[in-house]
Amino acid sequence: MGVPELLLLSIMCISGGIGGHLAGLKGRNQVGWFLLCAFVWLAIFIVLFLPPIKEVPEKYRQCPSCKEFVNWHANLCKHCGNALAPR
Repeated sequence: MGVPELLLLSIMCISGGIGGHLAGLKGRNQVGWFLLCAFVWLAIFIVLFLPPIKEVPEKYRQCPSCKEFVNWHANLCKHCGNALAPR
């Protein structure tokens, strides 16, 4: 394996790792997003702006009123204005 192949493999691993990590922070499948971001580097920007799909402790929680996800430490829901119990 030559230098160009090692460079490409390194870039794929780094971009896949970044995408997988970001996906995990939002409650998404880390392995699937690792593979997608390793081959399609622009997919990192997609996962960066996707909303979470489930509660992630210390990151996101679901508003009991409107069911949207908000910051874990938020006191008010940014979507409906409902007061949230402190965590």
